[in-house]
Amino acid sequence: MEELRDIKEIVIVDDSSLLLLIATVLITLLLLAFFGYLLRRGKRHKRRPKPSIRKIAKEALQSIDYRDAKTTAYLFGEYAHLFVTEDSHEPHQKIIEALKPYKYKKEVPPLKRETEDAIKSFLKRASWS
Repeated sequence: MEELRDIKEIVIVDDSSLLLLIATVLITLLLLAFFGYLLRRGKRHKRRPKPSIRKIAKEALQSIDYRDAKTTAYLFGEYAHLFVTEDSHEPHQKIIEALKPYKYKKEVPPLKRETEDAIKSFLKRASWS
């Protein structure tokens, strides 16, 4: 037995694995709580879908003020092409040509009655869907 004298006493080794486990669990729980909060918050504040360009155009065309010839010309020129069909292509082009004198000028005369009636007729026949 004298040959086994090299065995040493038990030594206490600093082991921080329990602290690492607790820290990992706490961090994981905090992250889960944070993501849960974001998820719940996202469900409450749902984004409303943006209106389509056709819906915006329809509202703009239906609310045209015919007393303001310049605005009427620009609104019709900007949005009416979205509702042009094969049948309404020619009337649309005629209205666009009739509205040209009302664009690109500082002062414009009032809208002609025939042009206003043509716009109203076009809008009545327009396919809004």
